[in-house]
Amino acid sequence: MKNKILTTIAVCAVALTFNAGTEQGGSGHYISGQYANFCTMPPTQPGLYLANAFLDFNDANFSAGKQLPTEAEWEFAARGGLSGKSYTWGDEFKPGGKFMANTWQGQLPVKDTGEDGFAGIAPEGQFPPNGYGLFDMAGNVWQWCSDRYRPDYYTTLKLTGVVVRNPQGPDKSYDPGDNQPERAQRGGSFLCTYQYCTRYMMGTRGKGDIDTGSNHLGFRCVKDAEAAQK
Repeated sequence: MKNKILTTIAVCAVALTFNAGTEQGGSGHYISGQYANFCTMPPTQPGLYLANAFLDFNDANFSAGKQLPTEAEWEFAARGGLSGKSYTWGDEFKPGGKFMANTWQGQLPVKDTGEDGFAGIAPEGQFPPNGYGLFDMAGNVWQWCSDRYRPDYYTTLKLTGVVVRNPQGPDKSYDPGDNQPERAQRGGSFLCTYQYCTRYMMGTRGKGDIDTGSNHLGFRCVKDAEAAQK
């Protein structure tokens, strides 16, 4: 498996011109060359098609040679060199009483009290990075992965007894509660809380319909290390 670098290129808020067509419009969706990089808020609302449309926007300063990470690549990067820990920073949710990620405080869904400094989405980089220098690998906004979603995928792999490096996900998605094609999501969001969703914890997974975006869903990019160093 080639070494990969998880970049923050798509974590910056990027103002792009999405031209004619819906997300399911086939060749009808694409991105023009007009953009502005604010690098403050994470991008939100992209369904999988629009996230990939961004990656197809072949500009050397943005997305050239990049793609969505697999779940395995995402988790390897999110762990930041730590093994078997509950969070990207260790085993304690608030070490020394300090918030390490943007999550929900207060009664869900009535009010986010913002005890971590933010009620809702936070600008990028407001909390300490993990061991690999990556910010916001837990909480704030979910992040798309390239893998098709099946709840039993990793259990099935384990039963084979074969060690798989960087599994690419199943050939087809399957979710007993949803007949739509789904892809995996990781990291949790500002809406996650111990009361309902603790998906800011390592090893936990989310999923979403490929044509659906939301205000707490974004994405990152991954690139082969050799290409990134050229």
